[in-house]
Amino acid sequence: VRAIEASLTPGDHTTFKAKGWDLLVVNVDGDYLVVENSCTHANAELSKGRLDGNEITCAEHGATFDLRSGACTGPPATQSIPRFDARVKDGFVEVKIDKIKATRRPKFGPMN
Repeated sequence: VRAIEASLTPGDHTTFKAKGWDLLVVNVDGDYLVVENSCTHANAELSKGRLDGNEITCAEHGATFDLRSGACTGPPATQSIPRFDARVKDGFVEVKIDKIKATRRPKFGPMN
């Protein structure tokens, strides 16, 4: 999926929707990293959080995630966020939405 123009400066981010996903795109040291824009603890938008290198902290309750792997690195969340492969081609960020890698989580229900 052709997502956005590859014009973010390092440390900047943006969001976009593709194939039913709300995605967060972050430029980390020139690498475009793409994850689901939703914390696995309470479904808050990660784009409203604080970025520190390749780690993002959710503004809602402080859960942290590694943007390179999607791994949860700090509570209260315990589950990883879906991560998507991305590349820059012809000046645009292209995102591969792989159905096997990116498993949807329920949007409502008990916090985890």
